Amino acid sequence: MPKETQGPLRNKFQIDHDKMIVIDESVFITGGFNLFDLGQDNRDMMLRIEGPTAKEASDLLYYEWTLSDKYIAPKPPKQVFVVKAAQEGNSMVKIVKTGFTERSTKPALISMINNAKQSVYLSVLEYSDMDLTKALINASKRGVDVRVIMDRKNQNDKYAGGLPVPNYFPNIMPAVELVKNHVPTRWYDIRMPDQELHMKMCVVDNQHLIAGSTNFTRQAFTTFRETSVQVDGGPAPEKMAKAFLDDWMSHSSAIKKITLKDKIRAKVVDFLDKRY
Repeated sequence: MPKETQGPLRNKFQIDHDKMIVIDESVFITGGFNLFDLGQDNRDMMLRIEGPTAKEASDLLYYEWTLSDKYIAPKPPKQVFVVKAAQEGNSMVKIVKTGFTERSTKPALISMINNAKQSVYLSVLEYSDMDLTKALINASKRGVDVRVIMDRKNQNDKYAGGLPVPNYFPNIMPAVELVKNHVPTRWYDIRMPDQELHMKMCVVDNQHLIAGSTNFTRQAFTTFRETSVQVDGGPAPEKMAKAFLDDWMSHSSAIKKITLKDKIRAKVVDFLDKRY
């Protein structure tokens, strides 16, 4: 990996958080699912994409395979493809990512929310980015139906050997602002022990979807290696909107009150996040 040359921690926490499989340059599977046993009980999703976008993903993986601290391959061209989605309609599919030459997921998310006409449904494991929070609040004030479901983050971190995670960390920071501005916000209710809401998904107007490995945090938007896809049209956005509404109605609890303890915790999260 190319080294981060600035900041107190430099290359610390520059992790590969992608979840991608490309088969024969023609089938591209990506999303939030970690490919080992501890992830199988989570509430999660993967997208299967066939067509030219799979070739683009294959080229992208090959390009990143060649990277090292001493070698940088030529920057791959940005492309947008139309792919046929299971005989149900056409989708415009574009890869958005955090990588060595690109940080396109956050701008794509905010643009999609800013252009929402009817609804914004956001479902996520980890969320701390306040620019995204402002976009959601502004959309709600315009009359858009904005709803947010977040993981409670009150389970031990099963991916780090059972290390404790502070309750609601880091999600309490946007939760405080969203609730203060009357944006409907809920905690996910687990269906089984140790389950997480592991999605990283935003659906707008039942027609536009961004989903993948990218949590909605500063680190995921700027430092980690992440890949998501933006899907416009076709069946995928509507299907994921229905999945979101099922969780909203049957597997989540409204955040009705923000306590002083929550506000203090949010300030601590903000302090830590700004200092990496």
